Amino acid sequence: MDPTALPLNAGRGSRFGTSGRVDNPYNDKSEALTPPRLGQRLTLGCMAKQANRGAAWAARLDGIRFQQTNADEFADLLESVESQWRGAVQVQPTTGKVWFLPSGDSLNKGSKLEVRRTRSGYVMEISVNPGWTRSNRVVQRRATLENAPTIMNSLLGTLLEGRSVRGASSPESDWPGMVARMRAYGRALGAKADLLAPLALKWSSICEISDKGGEEFGIIRRGDRADDGKAVWITPTGEGWSLRLSSQGPRKESSVTKEVRVSPQDVGRMLDELLTEMTAGFSVSNLDAQQVYRALLRDFVGPWLRKRGYRGSGGHYHQTFGDYQVEIRFQKSVWSTHESIDYLLNLSVRHLATAALYDQANREATQLGYEWEAAPAGSWHRQFPGNFGIQKSSWVTLRPGDDIAGHADHLFGDLDLAVFPEVEIQLRLPLATPTPPERRPVRPSHEEMNRSALASTVTSLRSAGARVDDPDDLRK
Repeated sequence: MDPTALPLNAGRGSRFGTSGRVDNPYNDKSEALTPPRLGQRLTLGCMAKQANRGAAWAARLDGIRFQQTNADEFADLLESVESQWRGAVQVQPTTGKVWFLPSGDSLNKGSKLEVRRTRSGYVMEISVNPGWTRSNRVVQRRATLENAPTIMNSLLGTLLEGRSVRGASSPESDWPGMVARMRAYGRALGAKADLLAPLALKWSSICEISDKGGEEFGIIRRGDRADDGKAVWITPTGEGWSLRLSSQGPRKESSVTKEVRVSPQDVGRMLDELLTEMTAGFSVSNLDAQQVYRALLRDFVGPWLRKRGYRGSGGHYHQTFGDYQVEIRFQKSVWSTHESIDYLLNLSVRHLATAALYDQANREATQLGYEWEAAPAGSWHRQFPGNFGIQKSSWVTLRPGDDIAGHADHLFGDLDLAVFPEVEIQLRLPLATPTPPERRPVRPSHEEMNRSALASTVTSLRSAGARVDDPDDLRK
């Protein structure tokens, strides 16, 4: 079996990269329509899919343009901050919002002013977090683009009231430099959109944009993932662009086929050449990935499991072994699209009487403030492929163009190799009884758990060479 043949993939597909189905034209009841013949329905369905694919590309471009506008507007807003506040606050920008924090405070502890972009202007909110808990809102104001600077400076005064601002030091003391970086980020987003827009006409039907918001972005084959499939990765350089054609499977490292540096004048031509090479022999099926997934369960998984004594249908199967019950549940990712499905298997082996004893004992222990205890046998739960080390991702990916029979063969081979032997082990393990609640350790408080987590973080930072004098510094 070729271990790379089954497209197993982690990664959640981006909702920004897909758009909804095109409405069925036959749902329009405004006038009587003659039902189309089968050939007409297939043709119109394909046209709708093509339109949907083009809309996905356009939606991603709209998202990049929106981020560009946000960056430009926030740069204008930061430039309007009065000089008396600039040395006393830290600024933490992100997509669609900016946080102003008094020097020494953090998002998890202390005060902050959040400025969030809306359709008509901004929402500005001051909140206080006493420390690793839910923030409490102090004041909220709405602002238009015109009066936003005035309201923001007023709220900064409220935020810093009672604090020493004269001579305060801050990472943002180079305020003009920070504004310049924000404007440069907006220009980079604009260049990204300008580069991708002309490619839509030719490539949006079989490719899609992969962009996580950093400097590097890519164009991948429709249905592929950034870490599973072929892609052309694009990175801006000082003089132009760096283009890298690579391929990657879920069970192997990325391999670079070609890498070039090009000027702004030649980037369009070279991108077209690399995309042609990337999509050679590739075609997008007109089947829906949801239909392919249902066919996999109905025509392959169901018959295969029933031959092994399992009962059930769809994505839920079970079998009884004496006092044990084994369950296999297929779970589809909420991030799946009509172009690809991500799924995993939830597996359990339960000795029903033992599991009930532990459940009852753990409920009593929780009520009395004692630790929860896992059953060493008789209550086993795992996920495939994530908990079995077969490959690096946690999801199995199925695409419309995949060979369903081959996909099923590789899936069944992995189940026979890794899953069912573990099920057999669980069925033979000796059973145990739960520890009485009063003999268990006392459950630590949230404060103690936070202190333990901080100590672990300090140890990790120090082992990596960082200098941390006092764990309490991390609470600030």
